[in-house]
Amino acid sequence: MQIVSIILILSILSLIGVTFFYKNKSINKRAIYLAIPLPVILLIFIGFRWQLIPILLSVLLGLCFYFFNRKNEKSNNNLFFRILKVGFYAVVCLISILPAIVFPYFQFDKPSGENKVGAKEEYFVDSSRQIKLNNNNKTNREIKVTLFYPAEVKSEPMLQVSQDMNQLSDSLSKAQGIPSIFTKHFNSIKINAYVDAKVKDKKESYPLILFSHGMGSYNTQSTFQMAELASHGYVIASIEHPGDAAVSYTSSGELIPYANEKILGANKEDLSYLDEHNVEWVKDAKVVMNQLQKSNDTISSIINFDKIGYLGFSYGGATALQSLMTDSKIKAAVDLDGALFGSDVPDKGIEKPFLLINSSASIASMTSKKEQTKEEKEYFKELKRKNSLVKGNEVVHEIIPHSNHVSFTDLSASTKILNEKEGNAFKNYKIINQLTLKFFNQHLK
Repeated sequence: MQIVSIILILSILSLIGVTFFYKNKSINKRAIYLAIPLPVILLIFIGFRWQLIPILLSVLLGLCFYFFNRKNEKSNNNLFFRILKVGFYAVVCLISILPAIVFPYFQFDKPSGENKVGAKEEYFVDSSRQIKLNNNNKTNREIKVTLFYPAEVKSEPMLQVSQDMNQLSDSLSKAQGIPSIFTKHFNSIKINAYVDAKVKDKKESYPLILFSHGMGSYNTQSTFQMAELASHGYVIASIEHPGDAAVSYTSSGELIPYANEKILGANKEDLSYLDEHNVEWVKDAKVVMNQLQKSNDTISSIINFDKIGYLGFSYGGATALQSLMTDSKIKAAVDLDGALFGSDVPDKGIEKPFLLINSSASIASMTSKKEQTKEEKEYFKELKRKNSLVKGNEVVHEIIPHSNHVSFTDLSASTKILNEKEGNAFKNYKIINQLTLKFFNQHLK
């Protein structure tokens, strides 16, 4: 699809170029008539995205030059004016093409499993804990969960990343420092899951995998993986941890903002906070797991609650490990590039199946570097110590080459800027999915 969109963009710019430089009125007229419908086709093909604004403006400029050329034939012969036109056209082309190259249109690979994937939002309430709303009022802690499951798809709409993408983009910028320009268009990207699709009938029930996002992130951050796992016969309960997600909402639509006023950094204070705070995420997972099991919902009825795994990214990866070590219901866990915040792994090691997948960049960051401050060196030294404690007969540690922390999220596909120099988002997705699926198939099926 990226190739087709680029062809359409280049065709538009070529036709606009004709209106800039050709003197033949008949050719100019045909060019402008051909150029006008192409942006419409582009919009139908990929949907509206901010990256298309320069293209739409270039068509408008082409129209202006078409009428200008008709009325000012003498000025077109002026050398200075012709040089000016060449320079101006070059700038128009650069501004039109650059956003599409730096922030390309992309579509996730279709899941490789035999099942289509449904997606449904559920809310679970923990009345023993409170959460602060956007208006500073407090309410019972309400946890939004997106369930991904094997489904029978008919004409249901595809899942969107967020009900308010502008709000999420702005919140991600504050919570993680990710410029909102990187994510504003995410709701135009198709996710391979269909909203409220019918649950697929099956004699045997499906294993459950809990998923936790990263600190300051959101629960649809890794749909490339949620859809893949569900297509292979898993139900995934993707938890949005209120107050620690970039932004979340209650079932009544009230905003729950990111509670931390700063981007958490590499220092002793933040390390101590992250170690202690992880217990709240473990509690969220327990609430979701227990209430799902008690629910009479159709999706709950197809879950095998004797086969529960936990998958987490970053801070959520630490939660996956903590839950594995403290909850007998969790049979296996995968940590996606998560520093092991929380209680240390005991001396006897981890006695249940655990897979730790790190990016090459994260492993490299644990080695002391000249440019790191003393506090940063101590922080990463502590993370390295925690990692070294991970041992056990059923513990596996994998490192993905040419990858970084963002490689485990949908965000990695949005721009090459966020990837390692030799990294490829879709190759990394494939490796991550293969490792995770193999692990859960071995221990939950």
